[in-house]
Amino acid sequence: LARLQPVDTAEVRLALPLEQFRFLEMSDAFRGGKNSPCGPPVRLLPSHQGAMKWTGRLVRSVGEVDRGTRMMAVVAEVVDPYQQESNATAAVLSFGMFMKAEIDGRELNNVAVLPRGALSGENAVHVYDNGQLTARQVTVVWSTREVVVISSGLRAGEQVCLTRVDAFLEGMTVTVKKGPEGE
Repeated sequence: LARLQPVDTAEVRLALPLEQFRFLEMSDAFRGGKNSPCGPPVRLLPSHQGAMKWTGRLVRSVGEVDRGTRMMAVVAEVVDPYQQESNATAAVLSFGMFMKAEIDGRELNNVAVLPRGALSGENAVHVYDNGQLTARQVTVVWSTREVVVISSGLRAGEQVCLTRVDAFLEGMTVTVKKGPEGE
């Protein structure tokens, strides 16, 4: 006849690609169920632009990979989604809202962040040294559509070619052009 839902907390399911789980502090994510202690903080924003924002924590994963998307869902818990305890006038977190999530993950140190276009193939970049370009194998630990994060294969201060090189030859001589801002 009826389905009751408590209003002291809300749960939001978030589908994540499997490769992103290694950056979460959720030791038992692939087993499903409650994570002990709770996982990382998460900020939830409506998918349409607005000033609303809710905060919570990842509390568990579903432990099952979706065959179609190759993703697995985690569950974020938001305390007081209806703003009853705080008597605030902020918007409430409603059922069925589409959300964007920002999840605090593992911090990456001593990495280089480059535009995705700087990659040659899946794990190489072109390094400029004394007027020549050489190919360098790198380890990509994170990537988005715009950037790649490299954890090894580059040394501090090395110059990486950001321009696509269609006909690369190892040791080819190149000239560096200064940009409009002298960079």
